[in-house]
Amino acid sequence: MAKGWPAMANGEQRPEHLVVKQARSLDPGLRGIPLEVLNLGVRRDVLARARQVARVTCPAGEHVEILTDPLLFPDVGYAESPLILGTADTSGSACETEVLHGSPGQYLLGLLDADALIGPRSSDG
Repeated sequence: MAKGWPAMANGEQRPEHLVVKQARSLDPGLRGIPLEVLNLGVRRDVLARARQVARVTCPAGEHVEILTDPLLFPDVGYAESPLILGTADTSGSACETEVLHGSPGQYLLGLLDADALIGPRSSDG
C-alpha cells in the first residue's frame, strides 16, 4: 500500500506496507474421499459433489455409478441419473452393489430409510 493509505481519522501516517490476503475456493473439496475413488479417473468437480459412489458387480461384469448432490453449486447433472464408468452389462438381477464412498448426508438418509423399513419401535424394549 502506498504511504499514508488508508487515511487514519487521527491523522496518523502509515508507512508504505504490504497487505497479504488469503483466498479460498468455493468448491466443496475432496476431503474424506478414499484414494480408491480418487483413482477412478473421474473429473474432480464431479467427485467433489459426489453423494454416493458405488461399484455394481454382476455375473457379466461391473461398473461404477456416481450420484451427485444437486444442492452443491453448480449442479453437475448426476443427481437423478448416475454417471456410469464402464460398459459391462449389469441389467441382471444377480447384481451386488458396494458403496465405495458416501457423503455424511447420504449416510444419514440411509439411516432414516433403515428406520422406515424397520418400522416404529416399541417403548417396552
